[in-house]
Amino acid sequence: MEGIIPYLTFEGNAADALAFYKQALGGEILYAQTFRESELADGMPEAWKDKVMHGAFQSGDLQLMVSDTPDSATKVNAGDQVQLALNFTDEQQINEVFTRLAVEGTVTMALEKTFWGAKFGMVTDKFGVRWMLNYDYQNEDSSSSTP
Repeated sequence: MEGIIPYLTFEGNAADALAFYKQALGGEILYAQTFRESELADGMPEAWKDKVMHGAFQSGDLQLMVSDTPDSATKVNAGDQVQLALNFTDEQQINEVFTRLAVEGTVTMALEKTFWGAKFGMVTDKFGVRWMLNYDYQNEDSSSSTP
């Protein structure tokens, strides 16, 4: 497992937040993929297609990841929009950690293979801490890998 990266969720202004952190913290925006650039754009309101699906910022050793939440049922409140993202280098380890974090918690997205070539899942642990777990498949053709 690699380090923990804070993941910040916004209600439509993640791009503004990235620009602000770039100026305030003197780093760089590594990328900012929009919903339009993904398969998630189908059926999404036009106004949300250019919002940030996933972005990353870095300043020295500090890394932040961000996204906008297009789910109108998900209300983002200042202070509770932080999730902790864990990146794994071992597929067995992500399976084990996900299972342990889910004990008495709530799985919000099952651990499964994604369209971006990773195994990914989200869980809120029994203490209310929200976790995002990711394992990037090592080869270009992840279709033979099982989630």
